[in-house]
Amino acid sequence: ATLDQTRAMTGASSAGGYVNNGGLSSLPITINGSSLNVPTPSSYDAFAAFNITFNTTVCFARRAPTISTITTTSTTLAVAFQAPQDIPFAIASYLVFYRAQPVPVQNILLNPTLDIQWQNISVPSAAAPASITNLQPVVTYDVYVVPVLQAGGALGIASTLSSNTTLEAAPGGPPTTVTATPTSATSASVTWSPPNITLQNGVLTTYTVTLTRLPNQPRASPSANATLTYLVLANTTSVVSNDLQPAIQYNVSVTAATSAGVGPASTPLTITSFETSPSAAPTITAVSPLSAASLLVTWTPPPLSQQNGQIDKYLILYSRIDTVRANQTILASDALFPIIVNQTLNVTANLNDSTTNTAIITGLTPYISYQVQIQ
Repeated sequence: ATLDQTRAMTGASSAGGYVNNGGLSSLPITINGSSLNVPTPSSYDAFAAFNITFNTTVCFARRAPTISTITTTSTTLAVAFQAPQDIPFAIASYLVFYRAQPVPVQNILLNPTLDIQWQNISVPSAAAPASITNLQPVVTYDVYVVPVLQAGGALGIASTLSSNTTLEAAPGGPPTTVTATPTSATSASVTWSPPNITLQNGVLTTYTVTLTRLPNQPRASPSANATLTYLVLANTTSVVSNDLQPAIQYNVSVTAATSAGVGPASTPLTITSFETSPSAAPTITAVSPLSAASLLVTWTPPPLSQQNGQIDKYLILYSRIDTVRANQTILASDALFPIIVNQTLNVTANLNDSTTNTAIITGLTPYISYQVQIQ
C-alpha cells in the first residue's frame, strides 16, 4: 500500500489491504518513498479485509529542525535553529528542551541544586534564537528542538542533540572560614578556605586580602597606607601582612576571583595590632626648683602617631652634676653627698595623651645642679 503523506491527517485517510497468508504481523507502507511497517490487528481471519486509520501522530515531519548555533553567557543559552524543510504540515510553535548533563556524577553530588531534569521553553518560530535563561555558570547543557504541529498539537521529529557549556562568572559567594590574627605590633596572619563549590562559578584564579584601617584613630600615622592589599594565586589560602601600624584597628576581608571577575568579600573581621614601645621621646618643657631639695619637671607626651599604644607610665631619670662653681671653694661638707647617677622615678601617665604631665623630684641636695631625662 502507498500513502501520500499530505493526506495523513487524523480521520482523513485510510489504507486497506488483505492478509493472504495469515502470518504477517505488520503491513509494509510506503509514504512518499519512505517505508513504514504498520502493525496489523492482532486478530483477523485469513484473507479478511482490514482497514488502518493513520493520524498525525504516525506521520511525523520527515525532516527535523536543525540547530545552527548556540551562543552562551554564564547564565543563558541563545539557541538558533532552522525550521524543517519541505514539511507539508503547518507548525504552530517549537519546544526547546534543555537539561544539565547528569555526568559526571561528582558534579551532582557537589552541586545538589543542579537541575538535571528535562525542561522546555516554547517559541513561536525559528525567526529568532530561543533564549534559555537562569542557568548556572560552567555547566554543560543538552539541547534539542521539537516542532509542535497545528493539527492536534502533535510533536514532530526532534532535532539532533547539541551540548554547550555556559561561561564562567565571578564567584557568587565569598571565601569561607576566614581568620585574622595579629602576631606583632606590625604583623597579622590571615587564613581562609575557598568559596562553596556551588558558588565558585568557574576555576578560581586569585584571592585578594584587604586590610583597611578603621577611621578616627588619633594614633594612626597620616603618612602610612590606610589600606593594605595582597593578591595571591588560588593555590594559596594564607597571607602574612608585615605592614601594620602598632596599636591600630583594621578590618580584614578576602575575595575570590575567576577569569570572569571578582566575587563578594567575606564579612570583615576587626583586629588590633599589638602595642610596642614609643618611637619618640617625651619633650621636657620645664625643670623648676620648688625648694632646696626638690624640682618640678614638666613635659608633653610623644606625638600621637609615635606613641604606638596607650602610654601608662613615664620613667624619669635624674643625676647630679658636680661642677666647680666660679670663684667658689668646694666645701668639705659636699663630700657627705655622694654623686647621684641615673636615679629613677616612675610616674603614672595622664591618660589624656596630649595633656602636659608633671612630676616632683624630692630628696635632692641643696644648691646642686641635676640632669633630668624622661622615657
